[in-house]
Amino acid sequence: MISKLKGKIHAVLRERPEILFGYLHGSVLLSQDPKDIDIAVFLVPDVYDKLRKMGNMSLDFTIPLEMTLEKEIAMPVDLQILNDAPLRFKYTAVSKGQLVIDLDSRIRSDFESITRVKYFDFRPKREAYLKEAFLL
Repeated sequence: MISKLKGKIHAVLRERPEILFGYLHGSVLLSQDPKDIDIAVFLVPDVYDKLRKMGNMSLDFTIPLEMTLEKEIAMPVDLQILNDAPLRFKYTAVSKGQLVIDLDSRIRSDFESITRVKYFDFRPKREAYLKEAFLL
């Protein structure tokens, strides 16, 4: 099921030149009966900046692409943009997700490396904060 799903997602994403790479992640990789499909994509930085300045990333990019993907794979899709996503989300997508498209392996590998370095640099601070805040 996963390889067929990845093929369908790849076919849709490769038609979008603003997407440099993307991951399938979340429950679809762990469950036999997922309720939705989680996809995280990284956009060409200039395109991302332009969409962000326009002020409505959801209406202009995310929702239309989710609808296209949902039509192709016949399941609900939750699409996230990696460019400015929280560090923990980036790390989870990179470390536990499966690559579905990679149009610029240099930028992708840089993104993955930087994400891992930042995550592991920040992790002790995060754990100390959680320990103090929740008396763990």
